[in-house]
Amino acid sequence: MSLISLDIGTSGMRAVIYGKNGHKGKSAYYEYYTYFPQEGYVEQDPETWRDTAIKCLKDIAHVFKDFGEAPEAITVTSQRSSLIPMKDGKPLHPAIMWQDKRTLPQCAKLIEDYTLEGLYRLTGLRTNPYFVLPKILWLRENKPEIYHATEKFIGVQDYVVYCLTGEYKTDCSQACRTMLMNIETFEWEPELLEIAGITEDRLPELLPPGSIAGTVTQEMSELTGIDAGVPVILAGGDQQNAAVALGMNVIGCDPYLTVEGAWGLSTKVKKAASYEEIFAKSDYISVHVPATKETKDMFCEASFAQMKDGVRIINLSRSELVN
Repeated sequence: MSLISLDIGTSGMRAVIYGKNGHKGKSAYYEYYTYFPQEGYVEQDPETWRDTAIKCLKDIAHVFKDFGEAPEAITVTSQRSSLIPMKDGKPLHPAIMWQDKRTLPQCAKLIEDYTLEGLYRLTGLRTNPYFVLPKILWLRENKPEIYHATEKFIGVQDYVVYCLTGEYKTDCSQACRTMLMNIETFEWEPELLEIAGITEDRLPELLPPGSIAGTVTQEMSELTGIDAGVPVILAGGDQQNAAVALGMNVIGCDPYLTVEGAWGLSTKVKKAASYEEIFAKSDYISVHVPATKETKDMFCEASFAQMKDGVRIINLSRSELVN
C-alpha cells in the first residue's frame, strides 16, 4: 500500500507517491506565481492551489489504477501563515501571503495595546506581519465588507484540504503561526479572538497534526482520478515535517534548532526566555542558506556569541553539515 504526499510550497506544489517503507515513487510538480500589487504587498490566487492540486493528483492517479488499488491516504502539508477569507466555499480576496508586510501598522498597535511580552506569553510568537492575526485586523480596517462577510479565515493547507474534502479543518502546527492559538492549551484563545473581533466558528476546527480531516469527495474524485473516500490527513506545517525528517521525533535526539525567519524548535527549551537561550542550548542549527559569516551576521552577533562550543550548522537546502 502507498500514500500520496501533497506539499504546497510558496512557488510550486508537488505530489509524491510513497510506499510504507518510505520508497519514493512517481511524482508531479507544477509552479505558480506570486503577485506584488504594491510595495509590501504579497498575494497569490487561492484558486491556483486548487487547480494545481488537481493537476498534480491527476498526473499520478494512473499509477494506482494500473495496479487496481487506491492510495491509503493523501497527506497535505504546506507553507504557513498566509490568510484566505472564505464565504460559500469561495475565496473573497487573494491570499495575503506570509511574506506580506502591509500589516506593520497593525503590529505596532498590537504591541502598544497588549505588549510584546503579553502576546508572546499567549502565542509563543513575537508580533510580526508574518502572522495571521494582524492580517485579519488589516482586513477589518481596510476592507470591512470582506471582513464582515467572511465565514472562515483559513490558511493554505486548510484551503486545499477543504477543496479535497469539503471540510474546514486545520492542525496545531498550522494554527501556532496564526497568533490566535494558545501555545499552552493548543486551542483557539478567546482573548486573541476578541482582539481579532471574531468567534471560534469563523476558524477551522483545530485538530492534532496527523488527524484525518475528511475524505476525497466525489467531485474531486472525478476531477483527479483518485477514488472518492480516500482519507485526507493533516500532515502539519512544512517546517515541522522537515524536523521530523531530521529525526526530531526520536526520543533522546540531540537538541536542535531550525531557523527560518523567527521560527525555532529545541527539544530542551520549551519556554525559552529569549532566542539567545535557545541558541545557547542547541547542538544543531539549520539554516536555508550556506552557513557563511554573512549568514551568521543575519541572525545577530549576540545570539551567536551565546552558542555552546562545538555547535554545528546544517544547511537544509543541501542536507549536509557545512561546518
